[in-house]
Amino acid sequence: MKQPDRRPEPVKYFDYQDIQERGTFNVILGYNTLNYFIYKGTPQGYQYEIVQELAKDLGLEVKISISNDLERAFQQVAFGKCDLIAMDLTIKKNRYPGVCFTDSLYSMSPVLIQLDTGETKAGYISSIEELDGKTVHVSQRTYFIHQLEILEDSLGIDIDIVEVPEYGTEELLRMVANGYIDYTVCDENLAQVNGLYYPHLDLSLKLCDPQPIGWAVSSQAGEWREKINEWLDGFRNSYRFRFLQIKYFNNPLLGIGVDEEFHSVPTGKLSPYDNIIKQYADSIGWDWRLFASLIYQESRFEDNYHSYAGAFGVMQMMPVTAAKFGVYQNSSIKEQVRGGSELLHYLDTLFAPYIQDDFERKKAVIGAYNLGEAHFMDAFALAEKYHKKLNTWEDVLTCLQCKSKPKYYTDPVVRFGYCNPWYVEIFVRQIFERYEDYKNVFEN
Repeated sequence: MKQPDRRPEPVKYFDYQDIQERGTFNVILGYNTLNYFIYKGTPQGYQYEIVQELAKDLGLEVKISISNDLERAFQQVAFGKCDLIAMDLTIKKNRYPGVCFTDSLYSMSPVLIQLDTGETKAGYISSIEELDGKTVHVSQRTYFIHQLEILEDSLGIDIDIVEVPEYGTEELLRMVANGYIDYTVCDENLAQVNGLYYPHLDLSLKLCDPQPIGWAVSSQAGEWREKINEWLDGFRNSYRFRFLQIKYFNNPLLGIGVDEEFHSVPTGKLSPYDNIIKQYADSIGWDWRLFASLIYQESRFEDNYHSYAGAFGVMQMMPVTAAKFGVYQNSSIKEQVRGGSELLHYLDTLFAPYIQDDFERKKAVIGAYNLGEAHFMDAFALAEKYHKKLNTWEDVLTCLQCKSKPKYYTDPVVRFGYCNPWYVEIFVRQIFERYEDYKNVFEN
């Protein structure tokens, strides 16, 4: 009897031409208070915005995944599962098998993180030599381990280096802030931002001169690396890069939220209303993160917002529609979210006979939440008359777009006249793009 072939499948690597053909590159970002986070419902971050600029200039889409496990991230790139690691990576030849680095984006130093107890207090480190005999916790696979070992050799000191596999650099920084450990090491950029949240931390001791920082790609993706380097060469000298540096470092209030209540990293929350959103999303069988993305699009989670057209509250329902679901101007946030969820469920049920695919139907439902159901019923009528199948949201959108042409908006099956759905197309696209970011950060 012939035995099954148990040999592992060969690794498939992707270079720039492959990425161009697929139209998307896959990137791993670190989830922390600097490089990728959600603030007041909006995806933000220094590396996140640089990656978005890269994608825009190359005419590509970007698919983001997050990992604070550097070992896993290197493996993903080395084995062709991801195209780019966009983190603050110290450039070091042969740092990981199968991985190479781009040119440097910038340079920075690692700094010691400790409580700001003052130089007269026991345990305070004011010079590198004083690390002798001290225990320093560092995240697994970070370059900080090598840097501390260099200090041991060059200064003849003995540092108890504890490599922690289960926590990332920022988690260890918080453990210092909360008194669970005494010392850790962090890149100065990330340390600077965290200093806004933990002013009782001392970040002043640099462990070495500034080191070049870059991104990582597969060593098999030479053209992709060259393309990124070519782009970086221009971007580093651009006003866009200077603006991001100002936004995230020189003027934190411009870009990085210092109000922890609205920041996803320290709170683990998307909005002040997460529990309510989860409750009513679950009641209609929706992913709460998609429901939250709709609410953000409508109101930015602000309950006192009123549109020029008369829509009100976090769900931005029109008064007549809201009243049908028992929601009024003085209704609580909970009642508004309940009413919005019931409207979504009503539309979902109404559209079910026309759009079979659940995910594609949700796009149409969200579009109708903005535009109203009437124009959608016209689109369904046109599809039926002209034998157009409605398998996807794009099919529905095509029928809606027909209502901007006299031939169709004067058709006898059309009851509600002219419609140009350009805004609805943007509305739906932005909600689902933001939904992808929310899925990266929050569990369902």
